[in-house]
Amino acid sequence: MAAGADQLIDEIMEFLWRENPVEATIAGVHRYDDMLEKLDLVSRRKKLNRKREYLGRLDSLQVRGNLAAEVDHLATALRVGSHMEETSPSLDRSE
Repeated sequence: MAAGADQLIDEIMEFLWRENPVEATIAGVHRYDDMLEKLDLVSRRKKLNRKREYLGRLDSLQVRGNLAAEVDHLATALRVGSHMEETSPSLDRSE
């Protein structure tokens, strides 16, 4: 199970860096230095749905020890990001 958890964590981190390229650069990940975050409503909704999907997958994992703490930390970050998106006023100027 740990190998699957490691792979899922890597997949989620890659998603978060790709969707938040400035944060990736700050974290030392430079694969997305030529990109900016997409803030249009459609992109933000897709990102929110993907975060929810990842939360479900993380919640189904049964891991222990240090990996459990890592999974919990990542799930918390996804929950906070999702909550902020759901409760923040829209950044889309057309609304």
